[in-house]
Amino acid sequence: MIYIYNSNNRYQKQIEYTFMTIFYQLGLAYITIRDICKCELKPQDILLLYTDDTDIDQYINNCKNTINIKQSVLLFGENYLKTNSIPNVIKIINGDEHSISIFSSNIDLYVNKDLKERRIIETNIDIISDIFFMLTRYEEVVNTKAYENERFNRFPASDSLAFKNDFLDRPIVNEHIDLLWSWIDSFNLGYKRKNWWGDKDIVACLTHDVDSIQKYKKFKNIIRPTASLIIKHKKPLKAIDNFVNYFKGYKKDPFYTFDYIINLEKYYDFKSSFYFMSGGNSEVDNFYNIKDTKVIKLIEQVENEGFEAGYHCSFNSYNNFEMLMEEKEKLDNIFNIKSYGCRQHFLRFKAPYTWRNQEKAGLLYDTTLSFADAEGFRCGTCFPFKPYDLLENRILDIWEIPLVVMEGSLQNPNYRAYTSVKGLEETKKLIDVVKKHKGVFTMLYHNSTFDPYEPTCEGWKETYEETIKYLYNSNCIGKSGKEIIEIITK
Repeated sequence: MIYIYNSNNRYQKQIEYTFMTIFYQLGLAYITIRDICKCELKPQDILLLYTDDTDIDQYINNCKNTINIKQSVLLFGENYLKTNSIPNVIKIINGDEHSISIFSSNIDLYVNKDLKERRIIETNIDIISDIFFMLTRYEEVVNTKAYENERFNRFPASDSLAFKNDFLDRPIVNEHIDLLWSWIDSFNLGYKRKNWWGDKDIVACLTHDVDSIQKYKKFKNIIRPTASLIIKHKKPLKAIDNFVNYFKGYKKDPFYTFDYIINLEKYYDFKSSFYFMSGGNSEVDNFYNIKDTKVIKLIEQVENEGFEAGYHCSFNSYNNFEMLMEEKEKLDNIFNIKSYGCRQHFLRFKAPYTWRNQEKAGLLYDTTLSFADAEGFRCGTCFPFKPYDLLENRILDIWEIPLVVMEGSLQNPNYRAYTSVKGLEETKKLIDVVKKHKGVFTMLYHNSTFDPYEPTCEGWKETYEETIKYLYNSNCIGKSGKEIIEIITK
């Protein structure tokens, strides 16, 4: 058994949440102890200390295997939830890219191992503070001014510690958990880490936000795009094809690419999630009626094929519970499967309030958390987790499946402005990182991205196809968000 002793009584809940999250992912049992003197440890047991005491002999007694993680007290200290608790720079141990430390003392980082005599591993890399900081989106709760400078009142990547210190492309929570596991495993006591995906190395959580199902609702809407294809882009054949398809019914609309998406993903035996909108009060909402026969038939098709029909929360619902609940109730009346996840429109999110409202609405999971302006690991992890409400000081009863990459982040000229070729290259790099940590690669492609008549979409259909193929060849399974949560909760 692994026994954990934490000397920081003031922040006991926060620290216990972090250990719970770590060991849930490892799939290892542990016991939290308050009084080491009353605990009789066996030779195969491990004692994990989290303390700022310099003299740890008082805790060890006759323990044969000890891991001592020194608390920095920079996060869980007097400045907790204050802006000056957020460091400006990070540390890297001896240039090793695998050992980033956000919170550590001002002395050099170290990992000291004695596996022969006392069998002790000691470090001042405060992985507990780092993990808590990243998962709770601590900086987004504390640094509220960052929202004011963003067009849609979102927390921008450019204001995040990860972006400023160039580790947004690294899931440092997973790196820290792997580091702790390597220490546990080095004692050679027979502990086994859980392999969540069986014989697979990675899970693809493919997702699609259904903002619109039709590009041309009326005949007049097709005139200007058709003229632009002829005059500006010199593509008369495409213009004619686009114009003729308008008269063949809504399933020939450039945005109605659902059959293509479903068939492509089924070819690789992947299942994905489609998030539908059911309300809103802004100019970027309500591009279709959720009660429209066309939409209901599409939802039926998605569910009948074994894919997930989920909730795409409207633009202003991220901080409005009544709006969120009203929209969800509309979907509950239509969806056959009532347990499902969600994503916020435009990735608008404010921790912990959005999580709190989603929990209250009874949603299974959220998968909003990537930055709109940059791909990568906003929460520092590529594995689902239960969020922690920093202000109410409790674990929330909802899961977060972190989004890793959205095609809009890659292609938008105001964000990354990648070509489709560059977008594929960067996506493959992120897939390789997630595979290394046996995590969940969550990707968002809108159905409108596969519009064959939109010049700005050229090449992105092929990029998606190559991404799916690359995932498949990476020993991957493709599951909907709901299926992933079912796997890790069973």
